[in-house]
Amino acid sequence: MRATKTILLITLVALVVGACRPESQGPQQPTGPTEPSEVGQVTGEQQQVMQEILAYLKQSGNTLEALAQEVQRREARERVPSPIETLAADVRVAKGLVGAARRAATAQSTQKTTAALARLGPALASLRSQIPAAVITQHLERARVAISSASAEEAVNLASAYLLGAVETAMRAPARLVPDVMKDIERAKAQVDKKNLAKGATQILAILERLTNHESIGLVERTIGAARGTQDALAREAWSVVAAELDQLDSLLAQLQRQIEGEVTPVATEEAPEAAEEEAPPEELAPEAEGTVGTIPEGAPPAEAPPTPPTTSE
Repeated sequence: MRATKTILLITLVALVVGACRPESQGPQQPTGPTEPSEVGQVTGEQQQVMQEILAYLKQSGNTLEALAQEVQRREARERVPSPIETLAADVRVAKGLVGAARRAATAQSTQKTTAALARLGPALASLRSQIPAAVITQHLERARVAISSASAEEAVNLASAYLLGAVETAMRAPARLVPDVMKDIERAKAQVDKKNLAKGATQILAILERLTNHESIGLVERTIGAARGTQDALAREAWSVVAAELDQLDSLLAQLQRQIEGEVTPVATEEAPEAAEEEAPPEELAPEAEGTVGTIPEGAPPAEAPPTPPTTSE
Protein backbone atom coordinates (compact mmCIF):
# COMPACT_ATOMS: atom_id res chain seq x y z
CA MET A 1 0.00 0.00 0.00
CA ARG A 2 2.84 2.36 0.86
CA ALA A 3 4.57 1.76 -2.48
CA THR A 4 1.29 2.33 -4.31
CA LYS A 5 0.78 5.66 -2.58
CA THR A 6 4.32 6.69 -3.46
CA ILE A 7 3.73 5.96 -7.15
CA LEU A 8 0.46 7.87 -7.03
CA LEU A 9 2.08 10.87 -5.41
CA ILE A 10 4.87 10.98 -7.98
CA THR A 11 2.34 10.69 -10.81
CA LEU A 12 0.21 13.49 -9.41
CA VAL A 13 3.10 15.88 -8.98
CA ALA A 14 4.40 15.17 -12.46
CA LEU A 15 1.01 15.63 -14.09
CA VAL A 16 -0.07 18.72 -12.21
CA VAL A 17 3.29 20.46 -12.45
CA GLY A 18 3.56 19.55 -16.13
CA ALA A 19 0.09 20.85 -16.85
CA CYS A 20 0.46 24.08 -14.90
CA ARG A 21 4.04 25.05 -15.87
CA PRO A 22 3.99 27.82 -18.51
CA GLU A 23 5.94 27.31 -21.70
CA SER A 24 8.81 29.83 -21.52
CA GLN A 25 11.37 28.46 -23.97
CA GLY A 26 11.36 29.13 -27.70
CA PRO A 27 8.98 31.24 -29.75
CA GLN A 28 5.31 30.86 -29.04
CA GLN A 29 3.49 29.24 -31.92
CA PRO A 30 -0.06 30.37 -32.56
CA THR A 31 -2.52 27.63 -31.86
CA GLY A 32 -6.20 27.29 -31.94
CA PRO A 33 -8.45 27.20 -28.90
CA THR A 34 -7.44 24.53 -26.41
CA GLU A 35 -10.12 22.35 -24.99
CA PRO A 36 -9.97 21.81 -21.24
CA SER A 37 -9.53 18.09 -21.80
CA GLU A 38 -6.34 18.75 -23.77
CA VAL A 39 -4.48 20.47 -20.91
CA GLY A 40 -1.56 18.27 -19.90
CA GLN A 41 -2.79 15.54 -22.27
CA VAL A 42 -4.27 13.61 -19.34
CA THR A 43 -5.55 10.19 -20.35
CA GLY A 44 -8.52 8.48 -18.78
CA GLU A 45 -6.31 6.24 -16.69
CA GLN A 46 -4.24 9.19 -15.49
CA GLN A 47 -7.43 11.08 -14.67
CA GLN A 48 -8.55 8.19 -12.50
CA VAL A 49 -5.20 8.12 -10.74
CA MET A 50 -5.41 11.87 -10.12
CA GLN A 51 -8.88 11.54 -8.65
CA GLU A 52 -7.71 8.83 -6.28
CA ILE A 53 -4.74 10.94 -5.15
CA LEU A 54 -6.90 14.03 -4.71
CA ALA A 55 -9.15 11.97 -2.48
CA TYR A 56 -6.09 10.86 -0.53
CA LEU A 57 -4.96 14.48 -0.22
CA LYS A 58 -8.32 15.51 1.15
CA GLN A 59 -8.35 12.67 3.64
CA SER A 60 -4.76 13.19 4.83
CA GLY A 61 -4.87 17.00 4.85
CA ASN A 62 -1.64 17.28 2.85
CA THR A 63 -0.98 19.94 0.23
CA LEU A 64 0.48 19.54 -3.24
CA GLU A 65 3.60 21.45 -2.17
CA ALA A 66 4.14 19.11 0.78
CA LEU A 67 3.72 16.13 -1.52
CA ALA A 68 6.23 17.54 -4.00
CA GLN A 69 8.76 17.93 -1.19
CA GLU A 70 8.12 14.38 -0.06
CA VAL A 71 8.70 13.11 -3.59
CA GLN A 72 12.00 15.00 -3.72
CA ARG A 73 13.07 13.51 -0.39
CA ARG A 74 12.22 10.02 -1.59
CA GLU A 75 14.17 10.52 -4.80
CA ALA A 76 17.15 11.82 -2.82
CA ARG A 77 17.11 8.72 -0.63
CA GLU A 78 17.05 6.53 -3.72
CA ARG A 79 20.19 8.22 -5.10
CA VAL A 80 22.45 6.31 -2.73
CA PRO A 81 26.13 6.25 -3.79
CA SER A 82 27.57 2.89 -4.75
CA PRO A 83 29.97 1.18 -2.30
CA ILE A 84 32.94 2.14 -4.49
CA GLU A 85 31.80 5.79 -4.66
CA THR A 86 31.48 5.82 -0.88
CA LEU A 87 34.92 4.27 -0.51
CA ALA A 88 36.46 6.87 -2.84
CA ALA A 89 34.79 9.67 -0.85
CA ASP A 90 36.16 8.28 2.41
CA VAL A 91 39.69 8.16 0.98
CA ARG A 92 39.35 11.85 0.16
CA VAL A 93 38.12 12.48 3.71
CA ALA A 94 41.16 10.70 5.14
CA LYS A 95 43.53 12.63 2.87
CA GLY A 96 41.93 15.89 3.94
CA LEU A 97 42.45 15.01 7.61
CA VAL A 98 46.07 14.08 6.95
CA GLY A 99 46.55 17.45 5.26
CA ALA A 100 45.01 19.25 8.25
CA ALA A 101 47.26 17.32 10.66
CA ARG A 102 50.32 18.07 8.51
CA ARG A 103 49.67 21.82 8.60
CA ALA A 104 49.09 21.70 12.34
CA ALA A 105 52.34 19.77 12.77
CA THR A 106 54.21 22.34 10.71
CA ALA A 107 52.92 24.99 13.11
CA GLN A 108 53.81 22.65 16.01
CA SER A 109 50.27 22.92 17.34
CA THR A 110 49.76 19.92 19.62
CA GLN A 111 46.07 20.65 20.11
CA LYS A 112 45.18 20.92 16.40
CA THR A 113 47.35 17.95 15.42
CA THR A 114 45.75 15.80 18.12
CA ALA A 115 42.26 16.84 17.00
CA ALA A 116 42.97 15.96 13.35
CA LEU A 117 44.46 12.59 14.29
CA ALA A 118 41.47 11.83 16.53
CA ARG A 119 39.20 12.25 13.51
CA LEU A 120 41.57 10.34 11.25
CA GLY A 121 41.41 7.14 13.32
CA PRO A 122 37.69 6.40 12.69
CA ALA A 123 38.07 7.43 9.03
CA LEU A 124 40.80 4.83 8.49
CA ALA A 125 38.80 2.18 10.37
CA SER A 126 35.87 2.90 8.05
CA LEU A 127 38.15 2.51 5.04
CA ARG A 128 39.40 -0.82 6.34
CA SER A 129 35.87 -2.18 6.65
CA GLN A 130 34.80 -1.00 3.17
CA ILE A 131 37.67 -2.33 1.06
CA PRO A 132 36.01 -4.93 -1.22
CA ALA A 133 38.59 -7.58 -0.38
CA ALA A 134 37.88 -6.97 3.32
CA VAL A 135 34.10 -7.12 2.78
CA ILE A 136 34.48 -10.46 0.98
CA THR A 137 36.71 -11.66 3.82
CA GLN A 138 33.98 -10.79 6.34
CA HIS A 139 31.39 -12.78 4.36
CA LEU A 140 33.73 -15.79 4.17
CA GLU A 141 34.58 -15.66 7.87
CA ARG A 142 30.87 -15.62 8.71
CA ALA A 143 30.31 -18.59 6.42
CA ARG A 144 33.19 -20.48 8.07
CA VAL A 145 31.82 -19.85 11.57
CA ALA A 146 28.30 -20.85 10.48
CA ILE A 147 29.63 -24.17 9.17
CA SER A 148 31.41 -24.98 12.42
CA SER A 149 28.87 -23.75 14.97
CA ALA A 150 25.37 -24.26 13.55
CA SER A 151 23.30 -27.37 12.99
CA ALA A 152 23.73 -29.05 9.61
CA GLU A 153 20.61 -27.59 8.00
CA GLU A 154 21.13 -24.13 9.49
CA ALA A 155 24.82 -24.23 8.54
CA VAL A 156 23.95 -24.84 4.90
CA ASN A 157 21.44 -21.99 4.81
CA LEU A 158 23.62 -19.45 6.61
CA ALA A 159 26.90 -20.33 4.92
CA SER A 160 25.28 -20.34 1.48
CA ALA A 161 23.79 -16.88 2.10
CA TYR A 162 27.13 -15.47 3.26
CA LEU A 163 28.94 -16.97 0.28
CA LEU A 164 26.36 -15.46 -2.06
CA GLY A 165 27.06 -12.08 -0.48
CA ALA A 166 30.77 -12.59 -1.13
CA VAL A 167 30.10 -13.41 -4.79
CA GLU A 168 27.92 -10.31 -5.25
CA THR A 169 30.59 -8.09 -3.70
CA ALA A 170 33.24 -9.53 -5.99
CA MET A 171 31.02 -8.96 -9.03
CA ARG A 172 30.40 -5.28 -8.20
CA ALA A 173 33.96 -4.34 -7.25
CA PRO A 174 36.55 -3.17 -9.81
CA ALA A 175 38.96 -5.96 -10.74
CA ARG A 176 41.95 -3.98 -9.43
CA LEU A 177 40.46 -4.06 -5.92
CA VAL A 178 39.63 -7.76 -5.70
CA PRO A 179 41.77 -10.82 -6.42
CA ASP A 180 40.35 -13.33 -8.87
CA VAL A 181 38.46 -15.44 -6.32
CA MET A 182 34.87 -15.28 -7.54
CA LYS A 183 34.92 -18.70 -9.22
CA ASP A 184 36.58 -20.20 -6.15
CA ILE A 185 33.83 -18.78 -3.94
CA GLU A 186 31.19 -20.16 -6.29
CA ARG A 187 32.82 -23.61 -6.07
CA ALA A 188 32.85 -23.40 -2.27
CA LYS A 189 29.19 -22.41 -2.30
CA ALA A 190 28.37 -25.37 -4.54
CA GLN A 191 29.98 -27.70 -2.00
CA VAL A 192 28.04 -26.10 0.85
CA ASP A 193 24.77 -26.35 -1.09
CA LYS A 194 25.51 -30.07 -1.59
CA LYS A 195 26.03 -30.33 2.18
CA ASN A 196 29.72 -31.13 1.73
CA LEU A 197 30.48 -28.76 4.60
CA ALA A 198 33.97 -30.01 5.41
CA LYS A 199 35.14 -29.59 1.82
CA GLY A 200 33.43 -26.21 1.59
CA ALA A 201 35.19 -25.04 4.77
CA THR A 202 38.57 -26.13 3.40
CA GLN A 203 37.99 -24.15 0.20
CA ILE A 204 36.89 -21.10 2.20
CA LEU A 205 40.12 -21.14 4.23
CA ALA A 206 42.19 -21.29 1.04
CA ILE A 207 40.35 -18.24 -0.34
CA LEU A 208 40.83 -16.35 2.93
CA GLU A 209 44.60 -16.80 2.72
CA ARG A 210 44.62 -15.15 -0.70
CA LEU A 211 42.38 -12.29 0.37
CA THR A 212 44.29 -11.32 3.51
CA ASN A 213 47.42 -10.79 1.42
CA HIS A 214 45.70 -8.51 -1.10
CA GLU A 215 47.43 -5.22 -1.80
CA SER A 216 44.44 -3.03 -0.96
CA ILE A 217 44.13 -4.51 2.54
CA GLY A 218 47.88 -4.19 3.04
CA LEU A 219 47.79 -0.52 2.08
CA VAL A 220 45.07 0.29 4.60
CA GLU A 221 46.87 -1.69 7.32
CA ARG A 222 50.01 0.32 6.65
CA THR A 223 48.09 3.61 6.83
CA ILE A 224 46.65 2.55 10.20
CA GLY A 225 50.17 1.69 11.38
CA ALA A 226 51.50 5.05 10.18
CA ALA A 227 48.68 6.82 12.05
CA ARG A 228 49.67 5.03 15.26
CA GLY A 229 53.30 6.00 14.65
CA THR A 230 52.21 9.61 14.22
CA GLN A 231 50.37 9.59 17.53
CA ASP A 232 53.37 8.05 19.31
CA ALA A 233 55.69 10.71 17.87
CA LEU A 234 53.23 13.44 18.81
CA ALA A 235 53.19 12.21 22.42
CA ARG A 236 56.98 12.76 22.45
CA GLU A 237 56.59 16.07 20.59
CA ALA A 238 59.01 14.75 17.98
CA TRP A 239 57.72 17.07 15.28
CA SER A 240 60.10 15.94 12.55
CA VAL A 241 58.94 12.34 13.04
CA VAL A 242 55.31 13.46 13.09
CA ALA A 243 55.79 15.24 9.76
CA ALA A 244 57.53 12.23 8.22
CA GLU A 245 54.79 9.85 9.35
CA LEU A 246 52.09 12.14 7.96
CA ASP A 247 53.89 12.38 4.63
CA GLN A 248 54.03 8.59 4.55
CA LEU A 249 50.32 8.46 5.37
CA ASP A 250 49.49 10.78 2.48
CA SER A 251 51.59 8.70 0.09
CA LEU A 252 49.86 5.46 1.15
CA LEU A 253 46.42 7.01 0.77
CA ALA A 254 47.40 8.29 -2.69
CA GLN A 255 48.29 4.73 -3.69
CA LEU A 256 44.95 3.47 -2.41
CA GLN A 257 43.21 6.30 -4.23
CA ARG A 258 44.84 5.27 -7.50
CA GLN A 259 43.54 1.73 -7.03
CA ILE A 260 40.02 2.93 -6.33
CA GLU A 261 39.64 5.79 -8.79
CA GLY A 262 42.17 4.78 -11.42
CA GLU A 263 43.98 8.08 -11.03
CA VAL A 264 44.75 10.51 -8.25
CA THR A 265 42.11 13.18 -7.71
CA PRO A 266 43.54 16.23 -5.93
CA VAL A 267 41.96 16.66 -2.55
CA ALA A 268 40.77 20.07 -1.39
CA THR A 269 41.91 20.73 2.14
CA GLU A 270 41.50 23.72 4.40
CA GLU A 271 43.75 26.54 3.29
CA ALA A 272 46.36 27.55 5.83
CA PRO A 273 46.23 31.27 6.74
CA GLU A 274 49.88 31.67 5.81
CA ALA A 275 49.43 30.09 2.37
CA ALA A 276 49.18 33.45 0.62
CA GLU A 277 52.52 34.53 2.08
CA GLU A 278 54.29 31.59 0.44
CA GLU A 279 53.43 32.71 -3.08
CA ALA A 280 56.21 34.09 -5.26
CA PRO A 281 56.67 37.87 -5.06
CA PRO A 282 54.96 39.75 -7.89
CA GLU A 283 58.24 41.18 -9.18
CA GLU A 284 59.51 37.68 -10.02
CA LEU A 285 56.59 37.22 -12.37
CA ALA A 286 57.06 40.54 -14.24
CA PRO A 287 57.50 40.23 -18.05
CA GLU A 288 60.97 40.76 -19.50
CA ALA A 289 61.84 44.20 -20.80
CA GLU A 290 61.69 44.88 -24.51
CA GLY A 291 64.95 44.08 -26.33
CA THR A 292 66.26 41.71 -23.65
CA VAL A 293 66.52 37.95 -23.64
CA GLY A 294 63.35 36.44 -24.98
CA THR A 295 62.89 38.93 -27.86
CA ILE A 296 62.02 37.16 -31.10
CA PRO A 297 64.58 38.00 -33.88
CA GLU A 298 63.22 39.66 -36.97
CA GLY A 299 62.17 37.15 -39.61
CA ALA A 300 62.02 34.24 -37.16
CA PRO A 301 58.86 32.12 -37.19
CA PRO A 302 56.50 32.89 -34.34
CA ALA A 303 56.93 30.67 -31.34
CA GLU A 304 54.16 28.27 -30.49
CA ALA A 305 52.14 29.08 -27.44
CA PRO A 306 53.05 26.97 -24.42
CA PRO A 307 50.64 24.15 -23.74
CA THR A 308 47.86 24.93 -21.33
CA PRO A 309 48.53 23.12 -18.06
CA PRO A 310 45.90 20.54 -17.18
CA THR A 311 43.31 21.68 -14.72
CA THR A 312 42.53 19.66 -11.69
CA SER A 313 39.23 19.29 -10.00
CA GLU A 314 38.79 19.29 -6.31
